[in-house]
Amino acid sequence: MTSSFFLIDNFRDIVDIPDALDDPELLKLGVLASGSIDTALFPYIGETTDGSITPLTGDNLKLAQNLCSLKTGSLWKAKKQNKDLAKYYNDLYEDELKKFILKLQATRTSRTKRVSVTTDYKTQQLFSQSKKF
Repeated sequence: MTSSFFLIDNFRDIVDIPDALDDPELLKLGVLASGSIDTALFPYIGETTDGSITPLTGDNLKLAQNLCSLKTGSLWKAKKQNKDLAKYYNDLYEDELKKFILKLQATRTSRTKRVSVTTDYKTQQLFSQSKKF
């Protein structure tokens, strides 16, 4: 089961489509783009018990929705024979996807220069106890 990251209103704002005449076609392309994003993000997000990816929330969800709009825009412009804009949207999608994957891979330990190391507690004889008077 794939997640649905496609929001038609968000897509219309990005690609500048004012009317709803092409909505059925756009929805098909949006589902295709959403599946593509699922496939790309699956190794970095993980899965639930039913096999779908773990749901994204907050900023990560917004980024995934914007990625889906860019991918759908690329597919839509390619279908409409506008190769230059299709390439532009696809390049933008690839760059944003790389950044998003880096964000998902980042952990607190990889963002800091400080490293905390724990060692076993060792007891030693005090200097004054080792001397015999």
